[in-house]
Amino acid sequence: MSLCAWTTGAVMAQDIEVPQTDSLGTNMSFELTAETALGTGDWNAYQTVSNRYHTLGLRPNTAVGRAALTLTHDFSKNYRMTAVADALGSIHGDHKFYLQQLYVNFKLHHFFAEIGSREIEPILRSRRLSSGNIIESGNAKPIPQLRIGTDGFWTVPGLNKWLEVYFDGAYGKYIDGGYKQDVATSLQTTFTRGMWMHHKKLYLRSNSQKLFYGMIGIDHFVQFGVQRYDFVDGQMVLIKDSPATIKDFWRALIPKGDSGYATNGGGEDWVYGNHLGSYTIQIGCNITPRHQVNAFMDNIFEDGSGMAKRNGWDGLWGLSYQNTTEGVQYVRGATFEYLQTTNQSGVLHFDPGDWTGEMRNIPSEHYSTGNDDYYNNSFYQSYTTYGMGQGTPLLPSPRYRGALTYNSTNIKAWHVGVEGDLLQSPRYGSFSYLVKGSYRKSYGQHVYPFLVPEHTFSMLVEADWAKGPWRGSVSYGLDGGDIYGNNNTFDFKVTYHGRIF
Repeated sequence: MSLCAWTTGAVMAQDIEVPQTDSLGTNMSFELTAETALGTGDWNAYQTVSNRYHTLGLRPNTAVGRAALTLTHDFSKNYRMTAVADALGSIHGDHKFYLQQLYVNFKLHHFFAEIGSREIEPILRSRRLSSGNIIESGNAKPIPQLRIGTDGFWTVPGLNKWLEVYFDGAYGKYIDGGYKQDVATSLQTTFTRGMWMHHKKLYLRSNSQKLFYGMIGIDHFVQFGVQRYDFVDGQMVLIKDSPATIKDFWRALIPKGDSGYATNGGGEDWVYGNHLGSYTIQIGCNITPRHQVNAFMDNIFEDGSGMAKRNGWDGLWGLSYQNTTEGVQYVRGATFEYLQTTNQSGVLHFDPGDWTGEMRNIPSEHYSTGNDDYYNNSFYQSYTTYGMGQGTPLLPSPRYRGALTYNSTNIKAWHVGVEGDLLQSPRYGSFSYLVKGSYRKSYGQHVYPFLVPEHTFSMLVEADWAKGPWRGSVSYGLDGGDIYGNNNTFDFKVTYHGRIF
């Protein structure tokens, strides 16, 4: 079967080439991208589709085309406006047509304000090399939101370059309610829609130009303000309407307990909203000015027990290497990671504060605040958009099962990624490669464990080419094991970047 499609597209906001001029002014550019994925098996290979903002369909033998326009205007040397419109269409894909990105960004010195849907590049982990961030990996479609923050790490003045800060904060609204309703209707099960989100990140880093440096930070995400539906005798019924108020936006920003939880319709919020987060501890070393290594730990948490690191070795642990030397470098970057989510602060959860009457007076030694069941929530359902996990894709997204919640949150996984240069030629262009692979073992959930653990190995080998306004890639991905079955995928992609004025 041969499929092809031509359109215009921006792979991501950071990949759109903004024309540079010697004077202030207005510029408009476009990108044309065509991609087709051909293969065997039930799915496109895991590494082929993961951490790509859900632009390529999960099913094999699909083609995608994208159309994007980028407008930039410089008001002054330090004040720039960027607007992007980016649409995609597909054959045998998850969406026939979708407005992937539509946003306006204003940048003043080292700070920005932005409104719209944008493919946000992870700030800490390489989207190409890493298995994926715990909170924001680039695995799902963008959510429309209003964001403010720093444009990368900002060196705080007056401290002799000893403190670098990254911050961004956002409020947004999920727009996948129709998809959830369709899935829930087919399953005759409960679903939510109209959900809001709040997301903030703060990272503090010492001088990254020194021989050794360190970083600490937190990434915090909240879902809140939903309508919850269920099916009664085949009819869809609104069972709880919890719209977001101005006060709720503040409660999402600064989490606070609700002393009347049990009497105010418990079963939804102890601390208002569905909270998920990670905090990071990272140590780096500049072996030379062009060679850098980092060791890191991103700890996942759903509540206080995870924040207190009562979840054992759960989290993303890793080593990364970066080489910025000019010329052909056979190894540009490398990452090794280990992800564990098996502890979850214990297998049981019992908090007397969740109950009324005498149950609330049970002594504290009988508390058990485990079974965190990462990415799932009894009221808000799951940390997904259009069925794709917003965090690490190593926890298989519910869309693969045609479901609204995860059934595999208890895993151990190992991942490695390497990229580098092959050739740089004025005549033929530059050639590079990417190789990455993952192995994982899944135990299901604490409350619904698999009788037999599931295993999967996934890998990708990719060759990339660039010359002038053209870019292209050819890749082969494969899966073997229980989670996705056995899949083989060949992916072909070409992009043209042009300037209108």
